[in-house]
Amino acid sequence: MNRREQVQLLNENIRVLLTPVSEVEGLYEILHKISLVKLPADDETASLKLWSLLPLNVCESISGAWEKAIPAAASLHILNAAAELFVFLAVRNPAVAVNAATALVILSQRAITQFKSFGIEDDVAIHIMDTIDSCYAKASAGQHLDLTFSSEDGISEDAYLKNIYMKSACTIECACHVGALSAGADPSTVEAFRGLGRNLGMAAQVANDIQGIIEGRDVVSRKITLPVIFAFDQANETSLDILVKTYVKSRDTDIDVEQVKEILYDSGAVQYSVIKMELYKHQAQNILQGLEKSGITTDPLKVFFK
Repeated sequence: MNRREQVQLLNENIRVLLTPVSEVEGLYEILHKISLVKLPADDETASLKLWSLLPLNVCESISGAWEKAIPAAASLHILNAAAELFVFLAVRNPAVAVNAATALVILSQRAITQFKSFGIEDDVAIHIMDTIDSCYAKASAGQHLDLTFSSEDGISEDAYLKNIYMKSACTIECACHVGALSAGADPSTVEAFRGLGRNLGMAAQVANDIQGIIEGRDVVSRKITLPVIFAFDQANETSLDILVKTYVKSRDTDIDVEQVKEILYDSGAVQYSVIKMELYKHQAQNILQGLEKSGITTDPLKVFFK
């Protein structure tokens, strides 16, 4: 597996998908910049978790060749780029961002024209694109729940975990799913890879929650994540009062970030979240070991467990 070769071929395919807008310089520049897979200038790429390459790595594990998953990976990567445009660039120029993101969503569907040249039969190509469309419809539903959530309504741990699965973890599940389909895997193997991706995605999202507390960014933004939900249930009365003022009542007042972080540590919320993350990683490891026992080479996937 040569990751730079994978990125090069994937980016070539993405450029092909973007050709319908290549004559509109301003739009093409935006789409080209945000859509291409990035690698650092040096050669220290072996330890990077490049989620965009996950379908290729899954396909390689099953079939020994990763190229067949290029169209599926390109479609997924373009949809993820569209999500970035919707979320991050809309603040600066909403009209341009929405238009560019919409273009990416449309262009991602052009991937279906590429499958045949990579040896994927039409029925499998349709199955793959349907899987991708279903996944991102689910992700949109999860994003809607997140955008319309009111902290005053409260949220349970189960509801939160369901939401982060829908909003983000399902896209990692989808990457494994379409990688297995591209490789021509049997249904039981496809299902195993779906489970692998689902648990990897959940572990990654909980890891983001933990990092958001450590760095303080999620405290500053008053974002309710798994550690906060746990702390609301476990904190003492004084600490609970501070959490309510921070996350529910006084959203326009200053935040004592270090004080809130201390509460999240003292209540065991961060430690609990670490355990939850490790549980998802352990479940993914168990699936990986089962795949190894069935004769599948899993070395290309182990970077995602670091």
